Amino acid sequence: MASHSTIFLFLALGTTFPTINAEVLPGPDREAQALLKRADELLSQWKYPEALPIYRKSISLAEKNGDWKTFINAIAGKSYILIRLRKYEHAQASLDSALFIGEENNLPPEVMHNLYYTRGILFQRIQEPAQAIEAHKKALEIRLKILPADHVKLVDCYNGLGEVYRYSLRDYLEAEKNFQAAADLLKTNAKIGPKHRYRTFYNMATTNRSLNDFEKALAYGFKSIEALESFPAPDTLTLAKCYGIIANIYVNKKQFDHAIDYYEKAIAYRTLSRRKDYRGLSLDYYNLGVASVVFDDPYQTMACADSMISVVTRYIPYDSVKLADAYFLKGWALRNLGEYRPSVNAYKRTYQIQQLNDKSTFFDISTTLKHLSKLMLEIKQYDSAVHYAQKAIDIATGPDYASSYRSNPSYATLENKPYLFKALKYKGMGLRKIAIENNDLAPLKLALDCFLLSESLMNLQWQSLDMETSKLQFLELYHHVYELAIDCYYRLYKASGETNYIEKIYGLMERSKSRVLKERFEDIKAYNSFNIPDSILVEERKLRSEIAYLQGKSDVRSSPAVADSTLQKRNLRLLALDEQLSKWQEDLVLRFPGYDRDRIERSVMPYKTFQNLKKEALFIEYFFGEEALYIFTSTRHKKEVFKVQGDSLLNQINEFLGLIAQGLVPHQLENDFKTYHTLAYRLYRYLLEPALKGPGEDINELYIVPDGILHLLPFHALTVTASSQKEPVDYKRLDYVTKKYIVSYAHDAHAHFSTRSGPGKSGLVAFGWSKGKKSNAYLSDLPGATREIKYISSIMPGKFIEDDKVLKSTFVSEAPKYNIIHLAIHGGTDPNESSSTFLQFSDERLFAHELYNIHLDNDLTVLSACETGTGKVFNSEGVYSMARAFSFAGCRSLLMTLWNVGDGSMAPLIRTFYEEMNKQEPLNKAIHRAQVTYLERADPYSAHPVYWAGIELWGNPNSLKLQPAFSFHHVLLIILAFLVLFGAYYYLPYKRRGWVTH
Repeated sequence: MASHSTIFLFLALGTTFPTINAEVLPGPDREAQALLKRADELLSQWKYPEALPIYRKSISLAEKNGDWKTFINAIAGKSYILIRLRKYEHAQASLDSALFIGEENNLPPEVMHNLYYTRGILFQRIQEPAQAIEAHKKALEIRLKILPADHVKLVDCYNGLGEVYRYSLRDYLEAEKNFQAAADLLKTNAKIGPKHRYRTFYNMATTNRSLNDFEKALAYGFKSIEALESFPAPDTLTLAKCYGIIANIYVNKKQFDHAIDYYEKAIAYRTLSRRKDYRGLSLDYYNLGVASVVFDDPYQTMACADSMISVVTRYIPYDSVKLADAYFLKGWALRNLGEYRPSVNAYKRTYQIQQLNDKSTFFDISTTLKHLSKLMLEIKQYDSAVHYAQKAIDIATGPDYASSYRSNPSYATLENKPYLFKALKYKGMGLRKIAIENNDLAPLKLALDCFLLSESLMNLQWQSLDMETSKLQFLELYHHVYELAIDCYYRLYKASGETNYIEKIYGLMERSKSRVLKERFEDIKAYNSFNIPDSILVEERKLRSEIAYLQGKSDVRSSPAVADSTLQKRNLRLLALDEQLSKWQEDLVLRFPGYDRDRIERSVMPYKTFQNLKKEALFIEYFFGEEALYIFTSTRHKKEVFKVQGDSLLNQINEFLGLIAQGLVPHQLENDFKTYHTLAYRLYRYLLEPALKGPGEDINELYIVPDGILHLLPFHALTVTASSQKEPVDYKRLDYVTKKYIVSYAHDAHAHFSTRSGPGKSGLVAFGWSKGKKSNAYLSDLPGATREIKYISSIMPGKFIEDDKVLKSTFVSEAPKYNIIHLAIHGGTDPNESSSTFLQFSDERLFAHELYNIHLDNDLTVLSACETGTGKVFNSEGVYSMARAFSFAGCRSLLMTLWNVGDGSMAPLIRTFYEEMNKQEPLNKAIHRAQVTYLERADPYSAHPVYWAGIELWGNPNSLKLQPAFSFHHVLLIILAFLVLFGAYYYLPYKRRGWVTH
């Protein structure tokens, strides 16, 4: 249709092209203008059938009276409606004729800009994106010159450009730039109407969904509904469209109950609407089917596919795109039912329909091919899997870059197509399987190239995300790509013996971990290097605190009606806060030239740093994958990597943790002891023995970087010897790892080995609260807290705050002044809702998210409270705990707890820790000595790990530079002060006497 001759269309429509003499241009036709104004009003209300005849009458009158400005604008309006009604040939003929008139008669730009804008809309609809962009840019160029800076038509231009990038070119980053420009104009001009607000917010929702920034997408989805509902009579079909996108986002968030609710709302709105939109209805059936199949209800998906086929064949038989979608849905359902042959047939039928239909986009075809590739992987037809994945890549990249399975497009080629990381993943998975089956390194190297390119594209996606929860969800979803790349490197290393592969594995492990937390540390470092005053940073911390709170709230709901309102308010507030944070960051760049957050280097710790390890130290980093566990180890001179196959490893870790947490149970002491010893040794064999075999007996320090659930595992409580058949219950005699090795933990290598920069402050502040209230479990007595404060005060100087003075406000004001912070109070957490993690002060709770609002920048925090190291676990980021919140606030080392540590056992552990620390011992040795000393003094039952193993050191293990109670400088100052006072006492009276005698 787009290729038809323009001249042929002009002749067919009987269009004439008058020549205009600029000197004798007639005046404006008021009747034509009035009709144009009325038609524009109807158009803004989506009343296309009513507006169309009025546009035509305006065109006729304007042409008759020579009012060419009204004529051109009415042509643009009429053409827009024709486009909406899918009468593209008629629309193109009208636009081309109007353009010809304008250009032949040199009409000024202010007359032509609406025409260019509408041509942009047309070219996008007929899949001519290059011409669409050209037309939209022309319209924008004119409008920027002749219209106010916040005019509504500029919003149209930015939306039009963004829609071409978003829906035609799938360039989501460029699309978001344009949609954001439109959104910025909405902020500056509050008079812009709800239709434009709806369009902008809907576009932002769909784009951020494609960028995997689901929280932001959801907020914009709710804003689009809010804009629509501000109409006196909201358009039900458009509301259905908005409910559909919100449901799609909930599918991405894996909250399928929410998704299904919104799909059902969308279908209900479409059914009730007087205007029937069968394409939209079929789309809702399609989306409901997708949600159902992912929700593990393939039978419901089959029903949706059949409903779709019925609607398409009955009402829109010419729409083969929707028919293809229906068979795609059927293929997906059959695959999940294990009906692989029918599933292949359904997918292939989808592909055939898409190939024959020029309306099918490369994205649609690519998605079908990716699903075929995934299916072939499941049925172990790896060559076919690679074939279909390659086709998906070629179709998306275009004919100029078509390649074979033996090569991949360059990163530069795919830079604006980051979504192709999935197709590259499937291609790599197929090649990896082929390599393993044939013992062939060539396809393995090709697979590795796929995974590395996939990771690069994932990084593009990740960097474009704004919301922290979106970043976490994205990394969790595609964590497997890192594992696949690590496995390829491991196999190449084992086959070749080339040690450079070990360095590559280390790099991937580090890049996969704690990215959000590392980004925060780099921000703090940058703030310090640019000497940004704290008065400016306060605003950022307040914003991050509220964002963290809202993101930590669970989406679990009981009443859908109440939850809809609550979720909508929460997401709208999140969006507003995110926009404020972005504005704050932009202002910071302007105020401090040279500071650019996007240019802050966020690299992994250099590999050569391991050469500086102590000779008795061993660094161990884990990657806990879906298929295996990978262990990287390094001493000063030797690096190694291990792969551990443990199908039941996760279950054993959970059983081990549960066994510790329950403590001593009187009626099952013998059974629990034997189970504990068996699991503790088995996990030692899995997790530590491979790493310890190589270095030999000289090792006595372990620096551990866990992964996933390993963050919750006390490695120091594992045992190095196996259990015997008959052994008495005696936890004291077990060969715990801590008896042989000094153990410390960190989120990544940087945290272990980075030098202490020194916050420029010293001293200790300790909070101890023992006088509780029996009415509240979190306000009960803590007699051990009194002992802790007493022990610490006898060991080193500091400020000690106890009992009723242990107020939240006191902590907030005092803690940032000190280098060592000690908290002997209650704590608690909810593993499903990080916003509920807290420390209990005598008056109120301090929640984890509130620490985002405090700048500590200290060397050590001792969290002598329960569950400060537990919370929701993310494979990529670690545990969202109270301890992590202290790290986010700038604390370099943490002593934290993994469970409810006994009040009676905590005090002696803390006492020994401070005694060793005061001797300038490294922190890891101090906590090691505390645990060993406790075990030496314990009996066979109180040596149970529940009493001592829950306390761990995280972060930099180096010793602290402590300020002694009375240093030489202190003594000197006291002597000088005494001399001054002594002299003043005797000298001043003498002077007074002298004054009197003169």
